[in-house]
Amino acid sequence: MSMTHTQDDVFAALRSVADDFGVRKLATLMDVAQGTLHNKLNPNDSSAHHKPTVSDLIQIVSHTANTAPIEALAALFGGVFYRLPDMAHCSDDALLALVNNVGAQVGAVHDVMAAAMADLVVTPAEFKLYQEQTHRTIAAFMELKARFKTLVVQVR
Repeated sequence: MSMTHTQDDVFAALRSVADDFGVRKLATLMDVAQGTLHNKLNPNDSSAHHKPTVSDLIQIVSHTANTAPIEALAALFGGVFYRLPDMAHCSDDALLALVNNVGAQVGAVHDVMAAAMADLVVTPAEFKLYQEQTHRTIAAFMELKARFKTLVVQVR
C-alpha cells in the first residue's frame, strides 16, 4: 500500500487551502495582488516567476491555519507533520495523565494489530485503522515530549 508523493501534491494542497479560504481574502492578508497569487497557485502557468515561494507557503499556512500544505511537504520526504500543543502551563498531574495516555495509546496499537491479525489477513480497512491508531500514538508521544521539554532547566 505504498503511495508516492510528489511536489505536485504540495502545490495542490496550497491551491486547495487558498481556494477554501478565499484567494481574494488571502491575497489581501498577504499584501499581494489577487492576480499574482492566483497565477502562483495556477498549475497550468509555466512561467518561472509565477511559482509559490517558501514565504508564500508560510503565509498561506499562517493566515488559513490549515497545515495541509506542510503535511503534503512532510509526506513528500517520508515524514508526517504533527502540531504540538502549548504545554508550558501543564501541571504535574497533567504530565502524569499524558504518560498514562501514551501507555493507553500503545496498548490500543497492539489491540488493533491483534484484531487485524486474528484471521492472518490484513484488509485495507484494518490497515487504515492501524495507521490511524499509530498516528494517535505518535501524537501522544510528541505531546508528552513537548510537556517534558518544559521541565528542562539550564545548568551552569
